Amino acid sequence: MEKQPNSRSHPVLRWGALALGTVIWGSGVAAMYGDDYKVAVALYLVGIIIVAVDFITLEGHSEYRGSKRLILVGCTTFVAALAFALSLAWIHLRKADIQAVQVAPQSEQPQAESPAPAPTHTQSSKEPSFVYVVPGVWLNNSTWDLIVRHHGPNPVNNIEIVFDDQDRHKQVAPTGKLFNVNDIIKTLHFDEIDAVEGVLAKQFLWTPLNPDSSTFSVAVASRQGRVDEMLKIVGRDGKDWQFAIKVSDSKNVLLHCRDPKFPVSVEFPERLPRCFPDYTVGPAKSAPKTAEHAAARTSGANSPAVGSIQQGPGSALSIGQQGGITAGTINIGTLPPKPLVLTEEQSSHIRSDIAKYSGIAIEIVLVNRNRGTEEFGNHLVSALKDAGWDVIYSSAAILIRSNGTQSPPGLSLDIGPGSDNVASELGLSLMRHGVIDNKPIPAMRVPESNKLALYICEPK
Repeated sequence: MEKQPNSRSHPVLRWGALALGTVIWGSGVAAMYGDDYKVAVALYLVGIIIVAVDFITLEGHSEYRGSKRLILVGCTTFVAALAFALSLAWIHLRKADIQAVQVAPQSEQPQAESPAPAPTHTQSSKEPSFVYVVPGVWLNNSTWDLIVRHHGPNPVNNIEIVFDDQDRHKQVAPTGKLFNVNDIIKTLHFDEIDAVEGVLAKQFLWTPLNPDSSTFSVAVASRQGRVDEMLKIVGRDGKDWQFAIKVSDSKNVLLHCRDPKFPVSVEFPERLPRCFPDYTVGPAKSAPKTAEHAAARTSGANSPAVGSIQQGPGSALSIGQQGGITAGTINIGTLPPKPLVLTEEQSSHIRSDIAKYSGIAIEIVLVNRNRGTEEFGNHLVSALKDAGWDVIYSSAAILIRSNGTQSPPGLSLDIGPGSDNVASELGLSLMRHGVIDNKPIPAMRVPESNKLALYICEPK
C-alpha cells in the first residue's frame, strides 16, 4: 500500500520522459538540416537513450527477473542501437545529397578553351537567392516543425517573414468576432541566412487546424526583394505526407513542385518536380527551366504583404478587419503601406466577395487627391457599384476626423454600429487579394448607425 502513490505517478513521468526523448531526437533532425552533424549525432543518441530507458523501466517490466530481465534489456538495446544506426545513415544520406549538388555542376562543366568565365558561374550569378518555408518534422502527432530554407548562391539579408495559416483565417472569418493574431499569423526576423547554413536550422513550430489538409501562405521581404509562397500539405492520420510548394516574385515563378500523390490542380498541375526530398531536404535544386515553367507568371494579387503588428495599450486586434473591427490604437510595423494599386483581376475578385452585401451605402473620400489615389479610387468605386453598393464619392484637401486626427497614409475607415460585418468583409477581401498589407486597416468607431466611410490617402 505504501508503494501505490509511486505507481500512480509513474505514468506521468513515463509520458513526460517519452515526450522529452522525442523532442530531443527531433532537435537532432533540425541540427542535421542545419548541417551541424556532430550536434545531430549527440541529440539522436540522447533522445534514443531516454526513450529506451523509459521503456525498460515501465511499471509492468519491474516484475521481470533473471532471464526475462536480460531478454528485455537485450531486445530494447538492440532496437535502440538499430534506431541510432538508422539515424546515422540518414546523416550520411544528407551529406551525400549535399556533395552531389556541389560536385555535379563542376563535373558537367565543359573544358574552356579561353580564359573567359565558365558558363556555370555566369548562370549562378544571375540565379535569385531567397528563403522559403518547408515542412520538417511532424511532432507529437499535432505540430509541424517548419524549416526556413535557403535557395540560391548568395546570402539573404534583413529577412522579415509573415507566416499565415489560411485554414484558421477561413475558420474565424464568418464568426464576426475578434481573435488573437498569434493563433493565425507568425512573424519572424533573421538578420541573414547564408547559402551554407550552420549550427541549427532556422525553424519554428506550428499546430495546424487540420493536419490532413493544411494551406499556408508565406510572405518574405528581404534586402534582395520580396517573394510569396504557397505551401500546402496533405496526409492521412498523421502520415503519408505529400507537399506542394509555389514560390513567386512579382514577375516569375521561382520554385514550383508537387509530390506525386498530392492532388493535381490548376495551381499545381501534373507535370511538376517532386517537393520531397528535392526541395525540402538539403540545398534546393534550381527552378525548372522548361518553357512551360519559365513562362509561368504571377501578378502577386493573391499574395499577402510582409509587416509586423504590435498592439497598443487597450487595443483590440483583427487582421485586415477579418472577424471584427479594430477599435483603439493600432501601432503598425516599420514597413510602409503598399502603393495603392487595384488591377482588373483584383476588382473582379472583390466584386464577387462583397456582392452579398448589395445595397450597402458607403462613402469614399479621396484625401489630398493625386493621380495615384484618384486612379485607385475610381477602380474601387467601379467595383463597389458593380457589386450593387450605393457609393458616395468625394474628395477633400484636408480631413480632420471626429477624434481630432488626420487620416493616416493608405486606407482608413469610419464605422458606425451595424456596419461591423460588412466592413470586416471589405477589409478581408482587400487583404486576401493583395490590395493592402496583411495588417489591420486603421478604423474609428463613430456614433452614426450603419455609417461606413473609407478614406484614401497617399501612402508615404
